Amino acid sequence: MDTRNVLNSIDSFLYEAAALYQGDINFPFIVEQVEKTVFDGITSKQLEDNIILAVAQLIEKDEAYSYLAARLMHNKIFNEVVGYHPTPENKNESYKRAFVDGIHQGVESGLFDKRLLEFDLHELASHLQPQRDDLLQYIGVRILYNRYLKRDEKSRRYELVQAFWMRVAMGLAIESPNKNKEAVEFYNAMSQLHYVPSTPTLLHAGLVHSQLSSCYLTYVGDDLHHIFKCMGDNAQLSKWSCSKRMDCTSWNKRFD
Repeated sequence: MDTRNVLNSIDSFLYEAAALYQGDINFPFIVEQVEKTVFDGITSKQLEDNIILAVAQLIEKDEAYSYLAARLMHNKIFNEVVGYHPTPENKNESYKRAFVDGIHQGVESGLFDKRLLEFDLHELASHLQPQRDDLLQYIGVRILYNRYLKRDEKSRRYELVQAFWMRVAMGLAIESPNKNKEAVEFYNAMSQLHYVPSTPTLLHAGLVHSQLSSCYLTYVGDDLHHIFKCMGDNAQLSKWSCSKRMDCTSWNKRFD
């Protein structure tokens, strides 16, 4: 990107995302910080990441910077999933298509439970509320991006945030006779942050290995073989992001 395109891109990335926070944001300072990171041959992706970091470092000064950084992150995710940045004209329809395509991609890759295809995907897509993206601040969006949004073999995400909430909701409702209705109810609770499940549910709901439990308690007998067996069992459970406790009350205490 040449200098003119870089400056235009900075303005485009910032001012479009900051429409709600104009009075609280020091745009000249952000632009100044970003310009210090520009180098010959910088890509639009690198520039976008630099802008997000420049805004994120100012979060301690005003909460508005957290929401601005979050919105920039959402734009980054949208571009990664859909292939272009969102506009008011294309966002809703693109969101719906990306949700349906993402479910099919996850099933075809062997990651998602094929029973997700039994849902009315287009009906569920109509209930997606992209504006709820703005409920999350920066750290929440960053964690979702780094840990929870599913990605393909090239590490490209194929889930948007509202699509992620809906896929988790589908995983919770997958055994229900009224699965579409209950998926929407779960989605509305989670996407509005009224209730958010724990890590194992967020990681695995709707997947082929749908491990939703958060905690396991292992009874350990007073026997060396059983002690080491339980240690091995807990090591295997560690793969699924759950907490583990061991009940050792049966051990015989000797103080000879």
